Amino acid sequence: MKTQVWNMFEKLYPDTEVWETETPVFSSRNYNFYVNKCGFHIIKMDNPKNRLAYCLYYIQVKNSSIKCHPMLS
Repeated sequence: MKTQVWNMFEKLYPDTEVWETETPVFSSRNYNFYVNKCGFHIIKMDNPKNRLAYCLYYIQVKNSSIKCHPMLS
């Protein structure tokens, strides 16, 4: 179901070149969804010393004309 909803977002906004999102790190299901199912990359972790407080930030670059997003370098 989540993948179908995400695919609808991509169809609604076909000209979007970069998608960015964030999620709490303790949610392994979110990690699996964004990274393994949607092709996102982890670009940043906030406050890694506090497992309950920090977030993983994800990015997905859809347009092949973008060689490297600044957050990926």
